[in-house]
Amino acid sequence: QLKVTKADIETDTAEVRNHAAYSYLVVYGTTVLACCWVVILPPQKAAVKEMLQHGAKYPITGALILILTFVILCLSVTSIMMTMFESTSCYLLAGGQGC
Repeated sequence: QLKVTKADIETDTAEVRNHAAYSYLVVYGTTVLACCWVVILPPQKAAVKEMLQHGAKYPITGALILILTFVILCLSVTSIMMTMFESTSCYLLAGGQGC
């Protein structure tokens, strides 16, 4: 079992830091593994052909989706890191009541 409770994190030992790193590795590893399942989706050649014939291209929408995904990832990692420290755990972003 990973030692990542608040009491464990307050001890701030090398073992606890390694366990926290392992927990991130598990989360992001399973996310990458889940993305690998995309290759078994059925082909959508007919839909792509129709979009290309009718000139449907959405580069701005694609860029916005990528940017928003990156921003959400940064916010989630930031909020998780903020909960680990007493000085920042009171912020609303970290799930606190506000300082």
